[in-house]
Amino acid sequence: MANISIGTNNQRADFDRAVRAVAAASNLSPEQVMENFTISKQTLLMVAPLSTASQQYQFYPVQAAGPGLPNGLSQIQMNKNDWFYVSGLGLQFGKGDFSSSSGAFSNTGNFPRFSFPDPNYFTGAPAGQKTEVECLNTVVNGVLNLTVMSNPVIINLVCRNLVFNPQSTYLATPVTYPQIGPSQIERGYSDLTPNVVLDGNADNVFTVTLANGAITDIDGATWPGTTAATTRNLLYLCADGWIVKNQADGGRQCAQKV
Repeated sequence: MANISIGTNNQRADFDRAVRAVAAASNLSPEQVMENFTISKQTLLMVAPLSTASQQYQFYPVQAAGPGLPNGLSQIQMNKNDWFYVSGLGLQFGKGDFSSSSGAFSNTGNFPRFSFPDPNYFTGAPAGQKTEVECLNTVVNGVLNLTVMSNPVIINLVCRNLVFNPQSTYLATPVTYPQIGPSQIERGYSDLTPNVVLDGNADNVFTVTLANGAITDIDGATWPGTTAATTRNLLYLCADGWIVKNQADGGRQCAQKV
């Protein structure tokens, strides 16, 4: 089998490693992989509404896996027939309009998403309780795990590794957002070493477990200040990497770290 050199550019190096992983799994040369498989850049986007009743949040990278989401929420997931080579993970914090009567979300795309709980944006301050941003810090100080077919693949990765606090911050007047990028790290993605390959035919579950602490306004039901909010907070898990079409093989990724 021909060798493949790993480029010095991070994005190119990730792509080269993805090709190498497919070649090893398929008993093909890297050149044959390039000819026979479609490999494209993609970011998976998984979401969970934050709740004062939950200490854990599960994220499912494969379509139709896991319980359904409230109406109005959507995700970018992988097809069960594909591989996904994860080069980086990041957490994002956002909001959406919320109906207390139906439990449905709306207009989530109109709200900014932050790579950390910005204290100038998440300003809920219920009387006599921890503030909204203090409650969101239980996510930052929590841990992330990945299980595949019930086997641990990522174990207690501290979520602080998955957030990025830029030097700038949100300003309401005039509206100013923190600068992110241009690097993936500055966009809030933590490089994974070793990289993980997800198989769409397998049972892949990411779990975020909160740190001990008050979560009385983690959902943002009080926002801004002491106002009863018509919005609720959302936690996003972003997986950046490469989709390999029609490469799923049911659990192979339990041994695939490259």
